[in-house]
Amino acid sequence: MSEPGKGPARGYRWKDAEPGNELALKHGANSPRRVEPLAAQIAESLLNHPETPAYLREPSYVPVVRAWARAEAVVSLLWDWLDAHDLDAAVADVTETDEDETRSKGSGSKHTLSRHVESVLTQLHRHETRAMNLRSRLGLDPLSRARLGKDVASQQFDLARLFAEMQKDGRE
Repeated sequence: MSEPGKGPARGYRWKDAEPGNELALKHGANSPRRVEPLAAQIAESLLNHPETPAYLREPSYVPVVRAWARAEAVVSLLWDWLDAHDLDAAVADVTETDEDETRSKGSGSKHTLSRHVESVLTQLHRHETRAMNLRSRLGLDPLSRARLGKDVASQQFDLARLFAEMQKDGRE
């Protein structure tokens, strides 16, 4: 039998975690290993869709498309987790506390490390809001697409007027 607080009895030892393990993974929404491949797939799906506006394929849009795809990936992972778990687990904020006490030569020190973990519903709301805002900036919802279309049409009209005026000035 081992001493109290020194490990398991009878010399038993837990297997060491292997590289790439997901033992501590909850929903994966904070794990780049889970988010990035899904985000790449979402962005690729958007950019390869035949009805995707051409401007979204321009280099200046790459960072915003990537940010939108990451937000959508996180939302997807959180929804997948919610589908598989109890709602009570989703609404609870958790504060994890780890205390370490050291004693040496009659004196001691205590170190406390606390970490607050937002509820899955709070995270979902935050990331859905981010995804919605980025969708709007990219023109991926009906209203913003109409506004962007109007702006593009207005620019084309203005260019047509400019060329007409240039031609008129050239004739005079």
